[in-house]
Amino acid sequence: MMETITGKTVGMLERLPHFYHAAEAGGLLAAWVDIFGRRLERAEADLYRVLRAHHVETADNEGFQGYTAPPEKRGDLDKIFALYLEALGGTALLVKVNPRFTMRSLNARRLAQRLVEDDTPLLAYLRPKFRLKTWKLLLRYDASRMQFSPVDIRPGLALALLLGRSGLVRYIRDKLTVETRKLLEAYNGGARIDPRLQVALAKDLNERLLRDPALFRKNEAELRSLNLPATAIKLINSIYLDYLRETYSQEPNPDRRQQLLNSLQNVEPAEVPVGDDLVRLNRLLLEAVFPYPQKPWGLRPRGVPHLDEIREALVGRGDSPEQVGELNLLLDDPELYAPERFPDLVEDYPYLKKRYESERAWLNRILLESAFPNEIERGYAPYRERLRGLINVLRRGASTRRGIVDIVAANLGIVGDDPQVWAAKALINIEEFAPERTHFFDGRVSLFEEFEVNNTNPGEEAPEIWLKMLPGEIKTLCHICFTDLDTFTTIRLATCIEPGDTLVFKENTVLLNGVTPPELPVGAAPLLKPGRSRWRFEADLICPEDQASHPAGRFDENNFDEGVWASTDPVATVEVMSYRYTPGTFTVVIPWHIPGFTDKFAETDQHPRHQILTLVNRVKAAGIEARVAYKQVFSEDHHQLEAFGLQIKGALLVEKMDMQDSLTASNTQQTREDQNILDSLSLSGRFDTTSFDSLNTFAR
Repeated sequence: MMETITGKTVGMLERLPHFYHAAEAGGLLAAWVDIFGRRLERAEADLYRVLRAHHVETADNEGFQGYTAPPEKRGDLDKIFALYLEALGGTALLVKVNPRFTMRSLNARRLAQRLVEDDTPLLAYLRPKFRLKTWKLLLRYDASRMQFSPVDIRPGLALALLLGRSGLVRYIRDKLTVETRKLLEAYNGGARIDPRLQVALAKDLNERLLRDPALFRKNEAELRSLNLPATAIKLINSIYLDYLRETYSQEPNPDRRQQLLNSLQNVEPAEVPVGDDLVRLNRLLLEAVFPYPQKPWGLRPRGVPHLDEIREALVGRGDSPEQVGELNLLLDDPELYAPERFPDLVEDYPYLKKRYESERAWLNRILLESAFPNEIERGYAPYRERLRGLINVLRRGASTRRGIVDIVAANLGIVGDDPQVWAAKALINIEEFAPERTHFFDGRVSLFEEFEVNNTNPGEEAPEIWLKMLPGEIKTLCHICFTDLDTFTTIRLATCIEPGDTLVFKENTVLLNGVTPPELPVGAAPLLKPGRSRWRFEADLICPEDQASHPAGRFDENNFDEGVWASTDPVATVEVMSYRYTPGTFTVVIPWHIPGFTDKFAETDQHPRHQILTLVNRVKAAGIEARVAYKQVFSEDHHQLEAFGLQIKGALLVEKMDMQDSLTASNTQQTREDQNILDSLSLSGRFDTTSFDSLNTFAR
């Protein structure tokens, strides 16, 4: 009994005289006092929870029913949020968190370690639940299984260390202990190796090389020349991030320097101190130095996975059964709870079961959160991050361009200071003046005709010129030319076109029927000056008589009495397009789905994205119109297989002579063609299925 009593019980018993000691009372007194001790422990925990509920960093939101619910049914974070959003006029239910795990829902390093190393009733239940490939992946990731054994040490490896034919191998040899080097020097290079040397080399590799922080830095040039696996490259960038930034900043070539530095922008830093990731990296480096099977005596590859593979196995990458991660599969497990698996929730489980009786995913998530408190984030953590981010933006001011991006990002839970947050925030763009693609000229033109282009913007614009040749008397045009008669800026293309062909000029590039032609244009598309400007369309035509090109509407240079006159009928349609800008307007362009952030919230009408326009309208400057646009890229993979078979059989030569010859030729030919087809479909339009509170102009 004394082993199960609480700290409060022990404190009360110690205040009693010695003759009331629990041992002398046979434990009955301790059991009776423990009833009060447990109540005091619970009261202290409740008081501590009340204190934590007053701060965003520590408050929870368990059992909430929405921001608009009565106060007694609001969560602590809901109540704090209400205080800060009064200035914004308030919103409807601010969040409905998704119980499913995402890539950012867990500390995959620590969780993978606990899943392999812990010996508890819960882990004994979970391991058979995991798919075999996931369990093998976790074992290969386990740092304690990275060590070499004496059987990994073969005679060829000992000989390579003894000869030391490269600086990298000599570095490894110099890291060995004096005793191991003596055994190595005593090796005669034969097919038999001293078992003591095998044990000593394996021990030194494990103790002196696997955790050597200088193995890469002092041998960088040689190691980069090896065939390093992708996992090793990612670990190098992660562990030596600061070192690589300093090294790359000294690159003399500015373009190369910027390219190298950009490669480090989205690298996830390693834990500090590095610890097990260094063991995984050095294992991979040693395997690359002594590769197997290129060298039969080399170190057999461990197949160390990267952290992203662990995350994907635990969380998943899709909705199909084979793509759902192990943790998300557990959310639907009706037998997850048992008292011996979750001893800390024995008293609270009846309440939790009643509270989430129709939401098994939430109930199981709370169970897993309690079992792995430092490895799995709380379900209300996205709400807290979102609240904290919004408060910080509001305190700093959100009327600027940066403030608008920050408040939109914070509303989607994109807060923090890690590369994933920077990359996600970079996907949110603000287009000022609400650019709208429009025609500044659209009509039919004949050869040598002038036409008027009207730029309604206050500044210059770079246009796109679309030309499509019409069917008619003229069958071929070449030397297509557009000239701005005010500035005499000209773009000319020598390529010939026929009826139905389309040319697209943009700056100093051109496309013919969507493909870049062999000839490059001369000059660049004229810039559109503000207001009206006069342009002229010119082209040479091919005469059927001599198949030569002649300037349309001009006399032939060789025969002055014979002119080549073009018909006055239109020969092509011309569209001059650019963007028209609306002053006093801006558009926030946001991806509909940002992995790791938007998927933390349930896809309901309470999703944070539905509050963006309301928030932006509250913080923008007066007199400015704000718009919100969402974008989503849809991709499909099509696999097309074509096969062609040709078979010829028969006697090609039969001669009857003194002796009989017979020749049979058989030819089988098979052609296989694999085509990778990529379709890109862009759709634009207005959504009419969303709903907002006041100031909603987006969905109307």
